[in-house]
Amino acid sequence: MAQGHLIPMIDIGLLLAQRNVIVTIVTTPHNAERVQYTIARAIESGCPIRLVQLQFPGKEVGLQDGVENVDMLYSTNDIIKLFTAANKMEEATCASIILTKLLPSFRFQGYRSMDFVASLDSQEPNSVIYACLGSISTIKFPELKELGLGLEASNKPFIWVLRGKNATSNQVEKWIKEDGFEERTKGRGLIIVGWAPQVLILSHSAIGGFLTHCGWNSTIEGISAGVPLITLPLPGDQFCNQKLVVQILKIGVNLGIEKPTMFGDEESGFILKKEEVKNAIYQLIDEGNEGIERRKRAKVFGEKAKKAIEVGGSSYLNTTLLIEDIIQQSSKMCLDLTSVT
Repeated sequence: MAQGHLIPMIDIGLLLAQRNVIVTIVTTPHNAERVQYTIARAIESGCPIRLVQLQFPGKEVGLQDGVENVDMLYSTNDIIKLFTAANKMEEATCASIILTKLLPSFRFQGYRSMDFVASLDSQEPNSVIYACLGSISTIKFPELKELGLGLEASNKPFIWVLRGKNATSNQVEKWIKEDGFEERTKGRGLIIVGWAPQVLILSHSAIGGFLTHCGWNSTIEGISAGVPLITLPLPGDQFCNQKLVVQILKIGVNLGIEKPTMFGDEESGFILKKEEVKNAIYQLIDEGNEGIERRKRAKVFGEKAKKAIEVGGSSYLNTTLLIEDIIQQSSKMCLDLTSVT
C-alpha cells in the first residue's frame, strides 16, 4: 500500500508478461485508477496481463472512502489503520490469489501546463537538476522551502517534483504561489505536483544530477540512468543507500544529513539550508577533475545496468531462472495433487 513497493512489483509483472507468462495484477480501486492506463497499454501491445480490483475495507478500521495508499495519509495512526485494512483484505484472498501492488500510470499533473519533455529538449546536455523525495517524504515544510530556495539560488535549470497530498505538500504549494517562487524561476524551473514519469525524465540527456531521498527504487533508477546523485536520506535504509552511492560507487554528493526524520514525529530530523543545496549542486556539476570523474563513473554504471537487462545479461538470465522455477514448482504441485486425489 506504499508507492515505493508498487513500482518494482508492476515492473516485475510487465517483465514476466513480456516473456509470455500470464500475469494478474490485483489491487484496490483507487490504486487501479492510477495504473489502468499502463496496464491497458501493455495489453494493447500483446502482453498477457490483466487487472483485478478488490474493494478495500478501509471503513472497517476508520479510514475515509478512497484512502488506499500511504501517500494519502496524514499521520502514523492512519498508516497503522491502512495496513490493518490491507491485512484484512489479504487474509480474505491469499488462499486463492497472490496479492500484487501497482505502479501508477505515466500521467502527471504539472503545477505548470508546459510540456516537461519540450522543456528538457531545450536544455543543454547534463545541465538540469531533477529533485524528487519520494511519495511519503518525511521532510518538514521549512526544509522543503529551503530545498526550493537552494534550487533557485543555484541558477541551474531544474525539475522539482512534489509528491503526496498532505499538510506539508499543501504548505509548499501555497508558498510557491504566494512567495513568487514560480515567477522568479520561470523559464528555468518546472514544478510537477503529483506523479511524474521519473525513469523517462532521468533517461533524458539534459539531466545532469538527481537530488534524491535515496529510496532504493530511486537509487537504482538513478544509477541505471547513469546520472550522478545528490543524497538527502530520510529514514531507514536510505542512509545505507547513501553510503553505497557516495562512498562505494563514488557517484554522489552528500548533503550532510546524518539524523533520520520519522513520519509523524515533528521533533526528529534535521535542519536544511538553501546554501547547502546550492553548494551540493555546484559540487555535483563541477567541471574539475573530481566532477568529471564522478560523471564518468555514473555513466559506466548506467551502461552496466543496461547490459544486465539485455538478452543474455545477468538480470535477463535471472528472470529466465525465475520463470523456469515457477513452471517446475507448478508442475510438482499438480503431480502432488493428482497423487492425493
